[in-house]
Amino acid sequence: MRSKRPALLTPCLCVLALLLAGCPKKSGAGADASADAEAGAAADATAAGPEAVNVDAVARFPDETAIDHQAATVQWATNNVRKSPPSGEVIATLPKGTNVVELATHDKYALITFDNPKNASERLMGWIVKDAFNPQSAVLPKGPCPTGQTQLLGDEIFCGKVCKADSDCPGGSACTGTAQTVLHDGGAGTAVKNCSAIVRPAATDAGTAPAVVDAGTPPAAVDAGGVVAKDAGGGGGAASGPMVVDPGAGNTCPANYKMGQPDGKCHHTCTPGHDGDCSVYGPGVFCTRGGYCKIR
Repeated sequence: MRSKRPALLTPCLCVLALLLAGCPKKSGAGADASADAEAGAAADATAAGPEAVNVDAVARFPDETAIDHQAATVQWATNNVRKSPPSGEVIATLPKGTNVVELATHDKYALITFDNPKNASERLMGWIVKDAFNPQSAVLPKGPCPTGQTQLLGDEIFCGKVCKADSDCPGGSACTGTAQTVLHDGGAGTAVKNCSAIVRPAATDAGTAPAVVDAGTPPAAVDAGGVVAKDAGGGGGAASGPMVVDPGAGNTCPANYKMGQPDGKCHHTCTPGHDGDCSVYGPGVFCTRGGYCKIR
């Protein structure tokens, strides 16, 4: 007579079958949607870019133009990224083909973030000449420089004030730049120090970029309409207060400011022919024929 199968064996086999079957998988559509959501989140994080660890060491300007995290690739053989344009301290030198993210532009320079070449887990910020995003070409000499300035070569030829100490520089700048004099053939000459924008983060309203502020200049008053007003005093002479502010109600400018072209913003007034009136805003700023301060 055959022996009967133990009653306990049947439930055990059922449990084993369930374990081998495992948990039910997601449907194909559900799995794809989940993967797409994760990929989208990762793409958004990449587009926004991590905050730079040296954000407080980089010069910012009240008239810079914001860019919403635009991806770009540098094209020059060597690309200097500086704390302040055009000849501030070099933060890093990036090789051709390095991917960066643009945050703003100012004059001929772009504010970018990029991976620290010495520490891939860090993100750095700095200014780079905008031409570095295009194939490199010969740098041609500029025309005559304003009185008191010299043709200098940094990442490109520019007009700057050669200095030996901070006391040689106008307000808002210090003797921290490094460049070379320009020879008659456009080549590089003697290495010199020159006045460069002071890196001075300032407290601002939410969403407003920090500005370079003159040492000792009192904060400008702001009226209910958001128009920045100059301190009491007449037009002309040495400028004080921000160089450029937004127009107020009726597209009008506050006292001692004048509508500039082509940006349509209010520029600090000055006496035509007297670039010294605008020297407080650093090298490269001059007084236009229209009587307002503007970056050359």
